Amino acid sequence: MKNILTDLSRDNRLMALALFLWASGEGLFAYIQPIYVQQLGANPVQIGGVLSLAGLALVAAFLPGGLLADRVRRRWVMLGGWGLGIVGVLLMAAARDWRGFIPAIMLYSFSAFCVPAINATIADAAGDVPLARAITLTYAGYWAGSIVSPGVGGWLAQTVGMRAVYVIAAGCFVASTLAMLMVTSQPVRTRANIWQRPSGAVMRSGVLLGVIVFAIFLAMYIGQPLAPNFLQNIAGWSVERIGLLGSLNALGVTLLAPALGRWAADGKLRGLLAAQALVWASLGLLLIGAQGLPGFVLAAYFLRGGYSACRNLTSAHIAGLVSAENRGVAFGLSETSVASAQMAAPYIAGWLYAGGSGDSLWTVFAGNPAAPIWAGLIFIPAVMLLTPILNRQSPVVGHASDREQAGILP
Repeated sequence: MKNILTDLSRDNRLMALALFLWASGEGLFAYIQPIYVQQLGANPVQIGGVLSLAGLALVAAFLPGGLLADRVRRRWVMLGGWGLGIVGVLLMAAARDWRGFIPAIMLYSFSAFCVPAINATIADAAGDVPLARAITLTYAGYWAGSIVSPGVGGWLAQTVGMRAVYVIAAGCFVASTLAMLMVTSQPVRTRANIWQRPSGAVMRSGVLLGVIVFAIFLAMYIGQPLAPNFLQNIAGWSVERIGLLGSLNALGVTLLAPALGRWAADGKLRGLLAAQALVWASLGLLLIGAQGLPGFVLAAYFLRGGYSACRNLTSAHIAGLVSAENRGVAFGLSETSVASAQMAAPYIAGWLYAGGSGDSLWTVFAGNPAAPIWAGLIFIPAVMLLTPILNRQSPVVGHASDREQAGILP
């Protein structure tokens, strides 16, 4: 606790509080949302499609949000995101079937356009603290808020229904908004040639970096979206019990992310590689635990915290390659790549979960509810080999003087 208070500035402590309150609401429904979509009449492929559309909204949100974060006051960007999130969660509560749920979840997902502004605010308020350390510590507030809320959400869903869960979440979001408004409003950074088109080399570098990040997170995420359905339909777990698993996941992130952030503070990629290895181990434990060993499932959800830690570390690593004036765009690029993976993975997972039949080896990959988990186990080690390329790419945008300032050019 002493290190956290020392390493976080006043504004980052307030941001951690705002994220804690937001997660206290989001955690009520995030881990059991696929089950709610199923209750609204969707089959596994349709559930995957709904979650993929939510990912599409994220893809559309992050890069414009990053551009805004570099060009207007970040407080206004964050306020817009918080406001859209509140509207989106209330619309999800009002949905009467899975088709009506689609515009609501897409609006809620699009509200994440403020994430690059959040990350840039944290980075500018970090002072001399390394970005990996500042970002993982601040986001530990979010995950601390997610420790209790998933279990509470599962209990509420069992007792009063999912719609009430979303309404209660909206109240938490309002409290989060009030905390966020206490963060100091940062001035807009000014620089020459603000709208200058990036060079071809910079664009190629940014595209390659985005593809690598996409591959890393697709491999890690593919086994996650339908895991609640797998545990309910195959292992016979109740929705209340599944909600408690979200609490374990949040506890895992809260404890693992700051440790990995400290390990990655020197700019090396060992923290990212360790986070991917933790996700790989979590998928193996989930597969084993669903056969009647609940202790393994609990361990799996704790180690799954490596996924969110990897997301924070990736953003910090990419932002560390650019000048401060371009951090919003860098964070936007990173989040867009992650969101693209989160858009594609649920649809692929739904197809793998429900597609195919028969006794051939093909059933390992399709028509087997465990197939998305197997896919993650196979592909995570492969993409870990691509991770070192991140150290050789730079998404710097703007004038050559910006790249010189970032240390990319001699």
